[in-house]
Amino acid sequence: SKALYVTMLAWPAEQKVTIKSLALNNPLFQKKISRVELLGYGKIPFTRTTEGLVVTLPAKRLNDIAPVIKIRK
Repeated sequence: SKALYVTMLAWPAEQKVTIKSLALNNPLFQKKISRVELLGYGKIPFTRTTEGLVVTLPAKRLNDIAPVIKIRK
């Protein structure tokens, strides 16, 4: 299955990140999202709303490298 990768330029101050371009009912991305992973960590919780795809990162920062999220359809 194909995956979409999202690279954040810095570790966010809050644990939750909203990816607006993957909002529910967005005509540009209509496929269902089945799994979200943080590379180097594993599966992370997510919800998809009309505001965007909201992912919850671990409370503890993994490293100082830009975090990468893998989204599976």
